[in-house]
Amino acid sequence: MCGICGIAHRDREQTVDQARLIRMRDSMTHRGPDDEGVFIDGPVGLGHRRLSILDLSSNGRQPMATRDGRFVVVYNGEVYNFRELRSEIDTQVGPFYSKTDTEVLLHLYALHGPQMLTRLNGMFAFAIWDAHTRRLFLARDRLGIKPLYYCKSNGELLFASELKALIAAGVSPEFDPQRLAELLCFRFVAGRHTPLKNIEELRPGHWMMWQEGEIQIQSWWDLGREHAEHRPETRDLPRWYRDTFDDAVRLRRISDVPVGVLLSGGLDSSSVASSLGAQGGSGTHTFTVRFREGGYDEGNIARRVAEKWSLQFHDRFLDEDELYSRLIRTAWLSDEPQTHSNDIHLWAIAELAKDNVTVLLSGEGADETLGGYVRYRPLLFPRLLLGARRLNAHVPSVDHARLKKLRSFLNLGSERDHVLYN
Repeated sequence: MCGICGIAHRDREQTVDQARLIRMRDSMTHRGPDDEGVFIDGPVGLGHRRLSILDLSSNGRQPMATRDGRFVVVYNGEVYNFRELRSEIDTQVGPFYSKTDTEVLLHLYALHGPQMLTRLNGMFAFAIWDAHTRRLFLARDRLGIKPLYYCKSNGELLFASELKALIAAGVSPEFDPQRLAELLCFRFVAGRHTPLKNIEELRPGHWMMWQEGEIQIQSWWDLGREHAEHRPETRDLPRWYRDTFDDAVRLRRISDVPVGVLLSGGLDSSSVASSLGAQGGSGTHTFTVRFREGGYDEGNIARRVAEKWSLQFHDRFLDEDELYSRLIRTAWLSDEPQTHSNDIHLWAIAELAKDNVTVLLSGEGADETLGGYVRYRPLLFPRLLLGARRLNAHVPSVDHARLKKLRSFLNLGSERDHVLYN
């Protein structure tokens, strides 16, 4: 995880205020404690905080420029197929200065422009300044794993990996009341909007081109379009999924620093840990948050997974008296209203992991594709559910969250409603 930021003035006679740029950059020191850098070319400035994962030497420092100084990049993320891409362009660009994916990404853009995005397998948010055409190019990965926020005001474009960096540049942190209902209903704000007025985010799978105040935004990847064009050509879909899953884990092991696993005991992170162990990752460190309340604690399951694959198990109980102080800090880190309590626990386990590893793999979001939630199981028999409404009378009417959901679920009237409810 790194932090990127930048300022671009429409007026060519302007010069970026270096102190302001540094304030933006250093508000994100927690994202990149290993190195820092700034670049200013008149009305355009770029800032970077580095967490060193590939090529730990100073050769990987950012902002990074091509030999002729035309293109300059600040980048947050990982391109997992960078070695293959590097061997492909090696003869076209001459010797590389570093062993980083940053330099590969930079040269790919110099050679192919925005079309290079489709070649990247990874997670990323980056900005590239072209000193010849005076264009600033911003891009975000397919699913928006890496964040990228921006603000347009008075002929100026500000962008950063975190909202707090824009606030450090002077943007007012005013809450947008129009986003309140969406935030309360879904626990996040979708699309280009954020909880703050006048600050937007570049949407997943989109790029932005800025030139002297004019902005063009375009989609470069779309899940529906991708699915229609690249459906798996096999009837053995479980085998295809397993192979794709294992390949994804293999790619994420590419690192010059130790890699660990955030192991919750759920189906998602347990699958990541199991895949890693099966690929020869024995001895890998795993980290688990524990709860004193037995109904919430999955530590014993996580331990069994770690033992099965000979992984090193670390756990940590988070006690009640820690929660308030940690809530304050996690709210500052995330910049948005806290709508999910596990943010507190994730930060605590990251602190524990830092003494052993630099990179943590997690299974965040995999329950949806692995069918990991209990509520998905009835969908195996949707037609039976339509005849199950009479069972509602037999569900205890006690004030219990899961029983309330079951009563609501059984009361639905169509197969489509059952799917949408899930």
